[in-house]
Amino acid sequence: MDARIKKASKAFGALRDRIFSTRDVSERLKGKIYTGGVLAVLLYGCESWCLTAESISRLRNWHNKRIREMCRVTMCQSFVHQISSVSLQKRTGVFSIEYYLASCTLLWAGRVARMPKSRLHKRLMLSWVHEPRIEGSQEMTYGRSLEQHLKYFGLVDDGGKAITFSEWATLAQDRAGWLKLVTKVPFDIGKLQLRPPRCDTRDTPEEKRDGATARPLQRRRDLRPRVGFPRDAERIFFTNQT
Repeated sequence: MDARIKKASKAFGALRDRIFSTRDVSERLKGKIYTGGVLAVLLYGCESWCLTAESISRLRNWHNKRIREMCRVTMCQSFVHQISSVSLQKRTGVFSIEYYLASCTLLWAGRVARMPKSRLHKRLMLSWVHEPRIEGSQEMTYGRSLEQHLKYFGLVDDGGKAITFSEWATLAQDRAGWLKLVTKVPFDIGKLQLRPPRCDTRDTPEEKRDGATARPLQRRRDLRPRVGFPRDAERIFFTNQT
């Protein structure tokens, strides 16, 4: 996981100045580039990961930090103004890291469930050891990871536990239905709102229809600091020194 975070940080840093940190690119477009490029590098091979709560927390913190950078919001600003991570996710169209982990893992598990029993992938998923778990073994198993991902998408029984393998494997036989179940978005991000360029002075269709004139080009304020003395003050200062 450390290697994936390092590679994803390099991919994000390569596009930071021109795309992710600029005002000229919309936040929704930033989110699409981030999902298709950076997240693909970060979660490469995540279908076979057995992540603990600490590992998921590290991925979540890294993911939320990148979303704040795309929205140009610092951690201090989010704390002072009470800006939630969900509100930033809606602005960029990027969901939580748990959603992408669960979706990728369950899509791969459904594909394995549709394989014939002679395939090695299916044999490994259905295999077990006839011995109790020894002390000091791995912290998380693949089966427990699948249970967490099933609970994320609400695939639970009446008691609140994740459905069994036979139940979700039966659901996975319907490829289209399984794809719809495990890619259900947690919230609606709405339509993409395209904002006009900052220096656009063209007439809108309404203004052309009404015969209105184009808006005058607004001059930008000069915010450069004033360095040095005015001429009169400079002359008086050096005269008093002599």
